[in-house]
Amino acid sequence: MSLIRLNHISYCVDGQVDDLLNDISFDINKQDRVGLIGPNGCDKPTLLRMILGEVTPASGEIVRSDMVDTAGYLRQYTPPSSQLSVLEAALVGMPEIADLYTRRKPLWKIPITRRSMRQ
Repeated sequence: MSLIRLNHISYCVDGQVDDLLNDISFDINKQDRVGLIGPNGCDKPTLLRMILGEVTPASGEIVRSDMVDTAGYLRQYTPPSSQLSVLEAALVGMPEIADLYTRRKPLWKIPITRRSMRQ
């Protein structure tokens, strides 16, 4: 069963079909691990924004399963006024993980001595 299905989607820029995002089809299934890689300028963020529903494709269809309740991505560029680190910015969209992160005991604060290593 597909969590996300793209059926022949295309994207237009200024009324012209984008050469890079033209007639794209693929499925993302429950156990899939997906990496989106490509050279600069090949519309990776636009494709992600279409999957998230932030941008509407010019043609085709994007189907999201009811099982997809959370999806997001960390934008490449954050506003210059942002005082957040990259990690903090990533955790903004994942409150349950952010909570675990703030409650953990930082490894760099655990004292390691020869005695503790022998125990």
